[in-house]
Amino acid sequence: MVRGAAALCVILALFLGGCGSGGGNYQEVEESPGSVIKIPLKDITSAGILFYTYRHRSGLSSKNINFFVRQDALQQFHAYFDACHTCAKFFKGYGIDGTEIVCNECKKRFKLSDPDWKDNEGCLPIELKNEIRDGYLVIAASDITSGERLFK
Repeated sequence: MVRGAAALCVILALFLGGCGSGGGNYQEVEESPGSVIKIPLKDITSAGILFYTYRHRSGLSSKNINFFVRQDALQQFHAYFDACHTCAKFFKGYGIDGTEIVCNECKKRFKLSDPDWKDNEGCLPIELKNEIRDGYLVIAASDITSGERLFK
């Protein structure tokens, strides 16, 4: 009986951990003064890629809007919604496989080190406008909420 309960716990943990969209471990971000999200560049540099979620509150409801940031081989920083125009309707996002990011729906792959990602047969993460300021990657909250339709 204990063995069956343990197996059920493992299956439940895998189900709950693996059925969300995207990279799985999203760090929640909060707005800073000026209605911006600020991510320290040193965090991105040490990780290579990080997944975040922004909880957009509207009236009594709220929705998480997921995005990720990365640094390429040329030391440039990029931000993307955790969705693409083609596969967003499935709400699965992207995951990490070694040194690549992989669409969880169509399985298209992009090398994290590549400076520019090209459309890979219709799949391409949607860029998120950002700028570098005083050691931070800065994204306007309004730019993040513009992608609300991409998420459940």
